[in-house]
Amino acid sequence: GHYEDAGVVCQSSHSGDPVRLVGGASSLEGRVEIQHNGVWGTVCDDNWSDTDATIVCEQLGFHGAQGFATFGWQFGAGDFNMPILMDEVNCTGAEHYLSDCPFDGWNTHDCSHYEDAGVICQASNFEYPVRLYNGQKSSEGTVEVYDNTQEKWGMICDYLWDLSDANVVCRMLGYEGAIQAPTGSYFGADSIQFYATYISCQGSESQIEDCPGFLIFQQYASYCPSTRAAGVKCFELTDGPPPIRLIDGETSHDGRVEIYIQDQWGTICDDGWNSIDAEVVC
Repeated sequence: GHYEDAGVVCQSSHSGDPVRLVGGASSLEGRVEIQHNGVWGTVCDDNWSDTDATIVCEQLGFHGAQGFATFGWQFGAGDFNMPILMDEVNCTGAEHYLSDCPFDGWNTHDCSHYEDAGVICQASNFEYPVRLYNGQKSSEGTVEVYDNTQEKWGMICDYLWDLSDANVVCRMLGYEGAIQAPTGSYFGADSIQFYATYISCQGSESQIEDCPGFLIFQQYASYCPSTRAAGVKCFELTDGPPPIRLIDGETSHDGRVEIYIQDQWGTICDDGWNSIDAEVVC
């Protein structure tokens, strides 16, 4: 019976070096800067391509967006005291982080800041595009929605937030669906420009604005503080093993193991369960 459901406690996994876009007219464009060993630096535009730019957009949470490479410090040159950290970047398109892409090595370059690489992320055709903020990997994070009227990103308040809502967000981002729908600013919250709330999706909608109750509030209000940001953990079905998730743990690194088979989630019996099995799950 379920009194024998297996669980695991995992150690945190690797995440890529943070990136940011600087000097653009919106959060969708700018000079690419990457942080390595606590120091921010720029990327040289030698061999810079749309494939590299798309990886940057993906890492920033613009899932499904097309990245366009810019060259020759289109968004201004980095501070001349700032290091040029990457050169000859050559992403394959399969990476999740810019730092996972092949390049010449940290601080190895033959460039000046007049060759700083930039990116323009072309958002999807959704009226209200979404992105994920502050997750340990690109498939999870606090949900932010873009209001074209204000040209700003805002959070979604977690009132009524559940797995049906999260499924819609994950599919908008190109994933198969949601594993979890964390609430209470589980991943933290960025500065609040505005927020959406009272969302009650059925789960079959193609975009968040089609969900019953979707409302954009133009400014922060006390009854939806930064501690109430909604989040998601998404999964993508591939030719590899089926997705798994951890449920009811104290953190995202422990809990009851569930596995997704034939369009439903189920548990694993603990007969024969050991640390080697747990390590594979982690």
